[in-house]
Order: sequence, then C-alpha cells, then structure tokens
Amino acid sequence: MRKLLIGLGIIIVALIVLALVVPMLIPAEIYRDRIVAVVEAATGRQVHIGGPVKIRLIPNVAIEANAVALDNAPGGVATEMATLGKLQVGVRLLPLIGGTIDIDRFVLVDPVIHLEVAKDGRPNWQFAPAQAVPPTPAAPSPQPGNTPSAAMRQLQLGEVKLVNGTVDYFDARNNARYAADQIGVTVDLPGLDRKSTVDGSLMWRGKPVKLSLQIERPRVLVETGSSPAKLNVTSDPVKFSFDGTVAGGQALKLDGALSLDAPSLRDLANWAGAPIKLGGSGLGAFSFKSKLVAAGKSTALTDIALTLDAIKASGDLSLVTGGALPAVKGKLAVNMLDLNPYLARPPKDAAAAPSGPPAPTESHPSAKEWSNEPIDVTALKGIDADIAIAADGVRYGNIEIGKGALGITLQAGTLTVALNELQLYGGSGKGRIAVDGAGPVPALNLSFALSGIQAQPLLAAAIDLDRVTGTGQLNLDLSSRGRSQRELIGALSGKGAFSFANGAVRGIDLTAMTKNAAQAVLQAAIGGNQQTAFSELSGTFTAANGIIRNDDLALKSGVGDMGGSGTVDLPHRSVDYRIEPKLVVNAQNVAVPILIKGPWTNLTYQPDVRGLIGNNAGKLLQGLTGKTGSGAAPSSNKPADILRGLLGGK
Repeated sequence: MRKLLIGLGIIIVALIVLALVVPMLIPAEIYRDRIVAVVEAATGRQVHIGGPVKIRLIPNVAIEANAVALDNAPGGVATEMATLGKLQVGVRLLPLIGGTIDIDRFVLVDPVIHLEVAKDGRPNWQFAPAQAVPPTPAAPSPQPGNTPSAAMRQLQLGEVKLVNGTVDYFDARNNARYAADQIGVTVDLPGLDRKSTVDGSLMWRGKPVKLSLQIERPRVLVETGSSPAKLNVTSDPVKFSFDGTVAGGQALKLDGALSLDAPSLRDLANWAGAPIKLGGSGLGAFSFKSKLVAAGKSTALTDIALTLDAIKASGDLSLVTGGALPAVKGKLAVNMLDLNPYLARPPKDAAAAPSGPPAPTESHPSAKEWSNEPIDVTALKGIDADIAIAADGVRYGNIEIGKGALGITLQAGTLTVALNELQLYGGSGKGRIAVDGAGPVPALNLSFALSGIQAQPLLAAAIDLDRVTGTGQLNLDLSSRGRSQRELIGALSGKGAFSFANGAVRGIDLTAMTKNAAQAVLQAAIGGNQQTAFSELSGTFTAANGIIRNDDLALKSGVGDMGGSGTVDLPHRSVDYRIEPKLVVNAQNVAVPILIKGPWTNLTYQPDVRGLIGNNAGKLLQGLTGKTGSGAAPSSNKPADILRGLLGGK
C-alpha cells in the first residue's frame, strides 16, 4: 500500500510538473497558429493576433490572447469586423476529465464589433467557412451519455464578463448608423438546468441603459421545452419589461406580459434614432401593456391597454414580418381621438372647440391664412396595416365627429380611412378619406354622404363660415394634391350637392328689402342680427383649383323664391356671389339682384343696379307708356313712382 501511494504521488507530481513545464517548452507560435487556423476555417475570414498568447494547464486549462482581430467581409466599410484587447478563457481541469464542461473564466476586454449590412442586403456576420477545411474523421455513433446534448447538460460557467465593449451598426442601403459603447455584461450560469442571470449596462446616445435577464432553465435556448423568463430594460427615455416564458426549438417563442412606458414618445423615437416627423405638440407620455405571443416572424398582442397623451385605446393587434413591409392587423377601441396635438399648426381655438354648435358671432376676425407647414407622409411608407377602430369621437382641427366606426388600411404608402358609422353635428352618414403618400407629392381624396346635419357648426368648423343655419344633407367628392395645407386647398377639385331646411342666411334681411329695395340692402337689412329665414336651401357645386362654383342655388322663404350663382374662393377665403330674389314692391313683381362680395369673414352686400334695370326694363317701359301687359292701367303710371318703388324712394 505504501509503495502504491508513493507511486501515485510520483505520478501526480509528474503531471503537475508536466502541466507547468510543457507550456514553457512548446513555442507560443504553435498555439497562435493553431487558434488562427481553427477560427479561419470556421469563418472564412483572416484572424490576426498581434499580442502574446499564453497557455497553462494547472490548476485549470487557461488560454489568453492579446490584440485579436477578425477581418471584415469583402467590401465592408470597416477593415475589421471585430477587435479584442484581450481574450481570456479558462476551463476547470478535473471536471473536464470527468466530462463536465466547467468554464471557470471567459472574459472579453475592450471588444469593438462593427456590424454592417451591404447594399445587396448581405450582413457581415453571415460567415462563409473556408473551402480548404481539413477533413473531419467520421464520428463514431453517439453513445448514451456521450452526445452533444449530454455534454451541454454538464456545461457550467464561472466568471463570464464583457468589459468596456463597443458595438456599432451601419446599413449601406439607407446609410443608417447606430452605436452603443461602454458596454459591460456579467453572466451567471451555474448550469443549464439552474437559474441563470445576465446583468449589463451600456451607453446609447448619451443615456445610460441598464438591463437584466433571468431564465430558470437556460437549456431551452439550445434545445426544446419552455422556461420562465424575465427581462427588464431601464433608461431615462424608456422602461421595458417582459415577464413570461421562453421556449426553444426551430424558432424562439415568447409568451407573457409586455410593458413599455416612456415619458415622451417623441423623445424616445429621437433617442432610438428613428425620429417621428410629425408636427404639433403631441406624442408625449406613452404607455403600452399587453399579452405577447411571438414565434418566428409572427407576433400577437392581446388585451392591449394603450395610452398616448389624452388618447386611450384597448384591443388586439398582430404583426407579421418577413415581407416587403411589416404588416399590422387588428381591432382597437378608442376614446375621443383628438388629432389636433399632432397637426403641424392646429387652429388657435381648436383645443377649446365645443362639442355642440358654436354660438353666432357679432363680428368677424380678419381672414386666417392656410398653413405652409410641409406635410410629411414618409411614415406611411414604412408599414402596411389593416385596423378596425371603434372611436367615441374624432376631433380634427375644428371639426368634431361623434361616435363612429373607422376602418384604417395602409398599403404601399396609401392610407385609407373608411368612416363606416359617422355621427356628425346632429346627423349621420358615411365617408372615406384617402391619403396617397407613395408619390413625390401627397394626394388627398375625400367623399362624404351625410344627412340630418346642422349646417352652421359644420361650415364654421370646416371653412370658418358660420352664416348659414339649417338641417339637411351634404354629399361631396373632392380630391387634391399638395405638400402643405395651402397647396391642398389651392388644388382642390371635385363636386358636391347640398340641401338644408328650416334655416337662415345670417347677415342680410330680404324681408326689409321689400319695403325699400335699395336702401334696405345698403343699410338696415345687413349686419347685426339680420337674417333671411328659409324653408329650403339647395344646390350643387363644382370645385377646380380651390374655386367652388355654384350656378343653381334655390332658396324658398316666406318672402319669395330666390336663385343664385357665383364662386367661393377657398385659397383667398373670399366670396363673389349674385342672388336674385323675386320680391313684390309696390304691387310689382320686381327682381332685385344682390351682389355678395369680399372675404367671407367680412362680406359686403349691395344691389346690382345694372341687373335691376335690365331685369325690370319691361316694367319701367310699362310705367312710361301707361300700359301693362294685360292692357289695364297701372296703379301709378308716373315714371317717378315706378323708380321710387324700384329704388326705394331714391
């Protein structure tokens, strides 16, 4: 026994001496060349080790390589894809002899990794193994306990760190650049079947980011099965978390609760390197919570609770990637969808716009200007969508739409909003809005069929014109193209029809005109609270280059029927219109044309004297000759009396 113990002692000492002496006897170049050959054979890229290579066998197998560099893909921007200041790898010797891979130390110091995507879409991390790879002897049939899975089952990690790393990304297809530095990562993996944690930090665009990952059974990442997992990412611009399960297999699967909170969605997008080019003051506080099921290129979000500024939404969405564009589909229920905070320059009174009809105003401000703010629709080209929205209401500028159902589709840069159920200013109907952002100049098309609507609040909200009241129908089909609101208004074209009942035209009293046709128009019958009530007001119109023309206005009132024709100049917010009422003056049927001109916030009214004389030449002639069409003598055959009746005593 004593000799046996002495013999074992001699063997152990010899092994220790061998492990200490052999690394010193074998030149370092042999280790360096062997490491280089293995990596080059696996990647097809050249490897450079500019610093010393060290190896030891006692107490653990340890390799250290300094100044390591891996060449970039051919045609890459950077010369090298990755560089390492120092690589340290250590494996415990005794567990290795027993078949357990126990990595005692794996440290990357000062790694710099350049990730690139070429113009043809090929990433530089897609390696092509070298052709001249030494043939591998046929492997023996795996025996129980000797398979790769069995070997992985014994994998354990000690100290695993990444110290002061830098990773940057460049996409030659769109010149996008991103970079993260001061990366530090620590991994705790006591075993593939034991709880593992990853803690790290980095700097991204001047903001520190902390992350933590926990997986109960890391084996599922390389095999099948599922495991509880948690991920948290925290920074000033955003807080993100996932709490659920992760499953391995051909594609990684996630199933759990997702949460994202940002003090400002606009700031988050800017920080992420994808700024949102949208005017207005909106895109502030953002919160998103849902259940997540993701596998491969398919992601489903259910039980969504979303908050953006004052907007709240709930519903389900699905996302499919892998096509020409990501595709989103789903259903959402939204409270009041106020779009004004996201407009380039909303009306000054939009925020305080009442939900009901606005009260009439006694005075009119100077004409407002259409906005020259550029309309950016580039966001329409980044995704396809098919979303059904049930909204409690929609507010756009001064226009407020009641509860309704919207269908939103976005494909190839064209956004279509179908207003299937529309409640608008006391009425209802349907509508469609299409925005084509695929071309160099945005194009707009809108069509509406509305009934039971109140004219005054609708016209006041849409074009700042509040002189017509009444309830009725409106049909229109309009289109335009332009890079700003002003250009869109200036290129507006299309057609429409309207019919309103039991209302009034504010600002003029045609009844007073029956008593004093000319003087009343110029003085007492205009301005203030004057108005002309009607039982019916209808007509059709066409639009070209922002000019709306109507030639068949029909107004019925207690005074008499009236017609009209003229234009409304939307670009200049002005009116040039002629109304021809048929009134009774001094027992004569007299047509007194009325000219309505000027900016629609400060219209002027005056009689068309030339038209008045022309239209009533026969009556004047009858008065001069003392004859009427029936042969009976007129009530007064003096020319002065006739003129006094026609011109109000002047």
